[in-house]
Amino acid sequence: MPVKIYNIDQLTPNQQKAYGIIKRQQEQSGIVDDASGLMNTQPLEPTFGFIRAPVETILQGQVEGNSQIVFGRDRPGMIRGPGYGAVGAMHADSIDIVVGRGSSLNNGRGPKEGNLVNPNFATDAARIHISQRTDIDTNFGLSPGKMGETLSKGKSGIGIKADGVRIIGREGVKIVSGPTYAFGPAEVNSRGENIEVLNPKIELIAGTYSGQRERGDSELLQGIVKGTQLEQCLQTLISHITKIIDRIVQFAMLQNAVNSVYGANIWHPHYAAMSSWNFSQVSDTIIAPLQALRTELTIAFPTEFLEAGSNKYITSTSVYTT
Repeated sequence: MPVKIYNIDQLTPNQQKAYGIIKRQQEQSGIVDDASGLMNTQPLEPTFGFIRAPVETILQGQVEGNSQIVFGRDRPGMIRGPGYGAVGAMHADSIDIVVGRGSSLNNGRGPKEGNLVNPNFATDAARIHISQRTDIDTNFGLSPGKMGETLSKGKSGIGIKADGVRIIGREGVKIVSGPTYAFGPAEVNSRGENIEVLNPKIELIAGTYSGQRERGDSELLQGIVKGTQLEQCLQTLISHITKIIDRIVQFAMLQNAVNSVYGANIWHPHYAAMSSWNFSQVSDTIIAPLQALRTELTIAFPTEFLEAGSNKYITSTSVYTT
């Protein structure tokens, strides 16, 4: 039978009225009962057992094993291991919040009636795992990335896993790595050890990364470009290219001047026609396009990409990184 977790007398008048309407609809329909699943009643689902370790205390929902909060020791799998709880390690307490144990088994139908299941970080539907001492990357099957596995072994860890994970902050979200100095000397880690890396890495990994490279020699896992420094780089590049354009234009104009002198040769009248044609070609195909390119580089390009407020501004005004 369903367990009521509220007192009807404590509901507001409007809530009591709504509850009464729903209850009457259930009774009158004849098809809505306490096992139908409709109106947030508990449907008939396969029942299975969770293999509980001796040290574990469990808070669970109405169906055994399907939604639980397990207070125990570090245990990512069977009782005999892996995990620091299996080897009797001290300071390895854990809280495992899980729904949908074995959800992906049997083509998504979950465990069969009467099965016994252990924690499984691959097949369980969703979990938040908090452990005082664990191998967080290994347990969740994560790539060591640039950090390597050593930093995450035998340390405290929190893992969040589901088909979709969302972190929402109404007034902002911060992802911060490293110790804080706000409460005195620099923090140590959960084992009392000094944190040797002053600026620990933040890695955003899409898919499974195992050190592979993209086409050519480029690494797949790369450092993120910082907007302001990229702006400075591009402004410097624009300056260098502009100087090159100026030199080429200057050379072309000098060449036109030389050609004009040759065109004034009275002993070779045909030089004049050639000089005029050459002057026109240099002006139309070299000087004018380069001057247009200079304008594009020094005005249009920065306005479009390097000025805050532009739709194509390359620096984010919402996401920042060190």
